[in-house]
Amino acid sequence: LPAAVASFAAEGVCRGLGDTKPPLRAALVAGAANVVLDPLLMFSPWCKLGVAGAAAATGLAQVAGCSLLLYELKKARSKRGAAA
Repeated sequence: LPAAVASFAAEGVCRGLGDTKPPLRAALVAGAANVVLDPLLMFSPWCKLGVAGAAAATGLAQVAGCSLLLYELKKARSKRGAAA
């Protein structure tokens, strides 16, 4: 949940700056990570977690998307000349 809330806040910052590409990239990364991690954590022979695996995959995917979005915001901030 914290990663989702941070992502929503960072998406709002991006919208305020008029840059809609970073949230799109973060959503694509999170979606791709979820698609890959879901079957691995739910059905793989070494991890058979079932529904808990789906929840873990979604949480990890949200963290990946949030991390990318926060990284891109920090990169944009340093390009604008603001103090880091």
